[in-house]
Amino acid sequence: MPPTKLFDVPGFPQFYSCGVTRQFVNNTANRIYARPVSGANKYKFTFSSGEGTFSRVTNYYYVNLGWSGLPTLTVSATYEVTVQASMNNGASYCVVGDVCLVTIVPTAIGGSQNAALDNNGTAALNLWPNPNNGDVLNMSLHITDPFISTVSMDIFDLSGKRMIARTVAIQDGLINTTIDLNGDLADGMYVVKVTAGDEVFTQRVVIQK
Repeated sequence: MPPTKLFDVPGFPQFYSCGVTRQFVNNTANRIYARPVSGANKYKFTFSSGEGTFSRVTNYYYVNLGWSGLPTLTVSATYEVTVQASMNNGASYCVVGDVCLVTIVPTAIGGSQNAALDNNGTAALNLWPNPNNGDVLNMSLHITDPFISTVSMDIFDLSGKRMIARTVAIQDGLINTTIDLNGDLADGMYVVKVTAGDEVFTQRVVIQK
């Protein structure tokens, strides 16, 4: 099994987690994401600082900060974070991947409000079926800018390589369309990026044939 690490592919700010700051708050804006490994069912995130080392195990390729119970992350501390994936429910893990730094900053006033905006933004782009068999992908999205008539839709693999590019028309501020994938994508995790003027929407899709 190949090693993994915190997500570090440029152009996807929603997921980028290497060399970042986070608040110790349990919301989507303060998650840290790993590069997903196809077939993995456990991920171990290990945090190291001058205070010691500990790990958090999740069933997903991300971990929500702000958990209850000890140990917690200390404000103003910088942690070296590594990730290991497992395909056998944690019986064994892949080798340790590259280290990324994550710095914990104080909780800002209005942080929960920002999280709500993040949630709304994430939910605005809907993709289904997901997981997907690689034939067609349905997409719906509400566009707030009345002067935009088309958007660009790109699908990237986790190395940042663009695999599919499409231009999609907007009708009455809405996109509700089907994208032909034509079986061109191998099994694995991909990031769909939709650019509408100054707005960028991203969402993950899993191909499982």
